[in-house]
Amino acid sequence: MQTIETHSLVINVTEENSAYGCAITNGWGDTIIELPPTHNTKINACKRALTYLTENDLQAVIEAA
Repeated sequence: MQTIETHSLVINVTEENSAYGCAITNGWGDTIIELPPTHNTKINACKRALTYLTENDLQAVIEAA
């Protein structure tokens, strides 16, 4: 069995004028992706941000540890 290290992705939700945005950062606070507040729910904002993460984004988080 292979051991996989855990690395942090932090999801921050922002709100402005009843619209929600989402920023995803690594555990060190470096922004990976940030979406402006254009979504009608917090979950939609988070889901959209997560769909934009690429394999390269995730690999960079893993290699930075």
